[in-house]
Amino acid sequence: MDRRKVMAGLMAGMGASMAWSQSNHAHHGGAYERLNQAGLIDRPPLADTQAVFDSPAPKAKNPGRWISRPALPLPRSEMAWATEMKGRMHLVGGYGEQRVDRAYHHIFDPQQNRWISAKPLPLGANHVGVAALNGKLFAIGGFVEQNRKPHANSFVYDEKIDSWQSIAPLPQACGSVACVILNNQLHAIGGAIGDTFDTRNLLTYIWPITNKLIVGKPERLFLLHAIILQLSQSMA
Repeated sequence: MDRRKVMAGLMAGMGASMAWSQSNHAHHGGAYERLNQAGLIDRPPLADTQAVFDSPAPKAKNPGRWISRPALPLPRSEMAWATEMKGRMHLVGGYGEQRVDRAYHHIFDPQQNRWISAKPLPLGANHVGVAALNGKLFAIGGFVEQNRKPHANSFVYDEKIDSWQSIAPLPQACGSVACVILNNQLHAIGGAIGDTFDTRNLLTYIWPITNKLIVGKPERLFLLHAIILQLSQSMA
């Protein structure tokens, strides 16, 4: 299967909730929910002031198009990341139903065009780092309070038995970690440690086969959700 086509389909599914709520929420009921109050609501005016639909980046010759897909099973946010595994998109953790430490695990299947509720995380959190390697889904760290108070736990999900198990924890509690796969290793980069929003340097490797964690050389970077800006040594 062409990975580019798969990712294009998954990204279309990821925008489903937004597209549905923007164009149809007035006719099909609310698609939003307040963090401090239960009950679905229509798109709040504040969302219009915060929404960004353009970029200063050069325009692509073929910009593609967005296609509506089924909305998420419930309003949720602050997952921070999504990842593709075996042609399906996984979303874990985040805010929802008046809590900031949900253990949700939703899977979008583009072939069936529907969301599936899978085994929840063993520990609910927001801004959980996720990546897929060798057919397994990894969930790294996260915040147990509203974008603060990270934990160090790490888990791996086996789709065949719909089950999570613990693996080696991070060397210190960290949330909003960017996870990427390189040379058959999972690299957890950046993130925030401590009980404040301070961003620190952190680079670790996780070896899934031996369940061994190695602390690597820290990189000079700022991390904000999925945007990583690496500073050159000349700027030090």
